[in-house]
Amino acid sequence: MSTQDHTPQRRRPPRDRLSVSCKRDICGFRVYIIIGFYDAGGPCEVFLKLTKHGTEMSGLADTIALLLSLCMQYGVPWTALYDKLVDMRFGTPDERYKSLIDGIARTINEQIAREREVMATDPELEAHLEDRCGKDCEYCAAASTGQIGEGP
Repeated sequence: MSTQDHTPQRRRPPRDRLSVSCKRDICGFRVYIIIGFYDAGGPCEVFLKLTKHGTEMSGLADTIALLLSLCMQYGVPWTALYDKLVDMRFGTPDERYKSLIDGIARTINEQIAREREVMATDPELEAHLEDRCGKDCEYCAAASTGQIGEGP
C-alpha cells in the first residue's frame, strides 16, 4: 500500500486574469454571468448575479458559483461539471432552457467555447498570456480588462 499523500491541491487563479461577462434571461430570471480564466485559457471561477429575485435566490446563485469555482480550482474539468448540470429539470422551463441551472450551464459553456475560439485565432496573444510579462504592455492591459484580441 502506498503512503503517498492524496490531498487535492488547489490551483488559485492569477491575481490579474482575463474574464468574460454576459447577461441572459433564463427561465424568468435575469442572470449576469462572469467567468474568469487561467492564463493558459481554462476557466477558473464563475460569478452569478440574479436581479430582482430576493436574497434566497441570490444566495443560491452565489453558492452555485462558489462551488463551481472551487471544483475547477481543485482540478475538476469544466466538461465534467457541464455534463452533470446540463438538462437538469426543475422549476418552470422556458422556450430555450429546461431550468435555471440548465441555462446557466449552457451559457457558461458557450462563453468558454467562444473564448477558446478567440484564443485559437490569435496565437501571438495566446503565447503571451501563457508567460505574462507583468508589465503594462498592450497585451496584458487588454487581457486584464477583458478586451482580448485588442492588443498590438
